[in-house]
Amino acid sequence: MLIELFTSLISKYKIYFYIAVVLLFLASLGYIQYLRYDNLSLTSQNITLSQTLENTNKKVENLQTSIKQITAINEDYIKTVDKLNNSQKALDEKLGKLEHAALGKPSLVKTRVNKASKERNRCFELATGSSKIKNEKNSVCPDLVK
Repeated sequence: MLIELFTSLISKYKIYFYIAVVLLFLASLGYIQYLRYDNLSLTSQNITLSQTLENTNKKVENLQTSIKQITAINEDYIKTVDKLNNSQKALDEKLGKLEHAALGKPSLVKTRVNKASKERNRCFELATGSSKIKNEKNSVCPDLVK
């Protein structure tokens, strides 16, 4: 009787053991399928991120190129502004000297202004197609006289 009870218990546990093994096997298959799906999902996300990263890198390179161009333009602008400021200072100095000279010697200033006006008018004539005179000198537009 004891042996029968023992063998019946063992056969019950064998059934439970086999059921547990089958359930673990099925759970493992389900987990493997989940991992495969998760792997595919992560792979597609990785591809998307890689493409986004490439696009972002291209945009960053374009922005860096634009920044270099803008910096170069800005440097040229600063140089031009400096030149204009220097020209303005030089003209202010000349104007100050002329103003001082005009107060002291108005006839001399009148002569210089008239000469400069004639040279400027000659520049307009040359620019509009007038013929050049041999050995002509013009301090206002020396490039047109050459």
